[in-house]
Amino acid sequence: MNCLEFRRHLASEPHSRRVDFVAHREQCGRCAEAHAQALAFEDRLGHVLAVPAPDGLADRVLLRQLARQNAQGAA
Repeated sequence: MNCLEFRRHLASEPHSRRVDFVAHREQCGRCAEAHAQALAFEDRLGHVLAVPAPDGLADRVLLRQLARQNAQGAA
């Protein structure tokens, strides 16, 4: 695997354990740094997206959807 292939794979699967991906990361300092930055970004992104859904959200969504369907059926 070369650096370009590594970066492409890193963009789609930063947690990959493919043998050639891991081997390249261990041999190439610049790609190892890019990998570390990508994992740090993934970690920050995970924290930002970890927003709990409000209680009863699923029920409210389903109720609204049912109400819309009923209103369209009556029209």
